[in-house]
Amino acid sequence: MSQASSSGEPNPASPANQVSLPRWNELKREYNLRHKSLMRYSAPAADAAKSPDDTVR
Repeated sequence: MSQASSSGEPNPASPANQVSLPRWNELKREYNLRHKSLMRYSAPAADAAKSPDDTVR
């Protein structure tokens, strides 16, 4: 039953993993920063995929 804890991601829905709120916010902010840096690389591809719809409209 240690699969959830071995994944490395905090699981707020799990009662066995109660993280203090400041720590949880810190983890979320860290994750969001990492996610934004990843989105920065995928954004041009998303814009290119969206542009045909914009030209049709």
